[in-house]
Amino acid sequence: MSQSLIKFFSFFLLLASVVSTSLSQTDTEFWFVAPEVWAGHGDNPIVLRFATFDEAANITIEQPANPAFPTQTLSIAANGTSTVN
Repeated sequence: MSQSLIKFFSFFLLLASVVSTSLSQTDTEFWFVAPEVWAGHGDNPIVLRFATFDEAANITIEQPANPAFPTQTLSIAANGTSTVN
């Protein structure tokens, strides 16, 4: 194999490993807004979907700018999922 071909494959493998690890997101705090794309888009209901990995999670959903919004708390088991409308 030529030196340039080895460099190309090495770069490709490095790029592929970086892309595959950067596609997931794990954190403890997220901000979300459902954008209004078009009134007739059919975006009802708007749901939040949650999934856990190997640890259970306690999730709090709140809307600080709206004091009338009821705070919701979820407990999801390890490797579990939940959907909130």
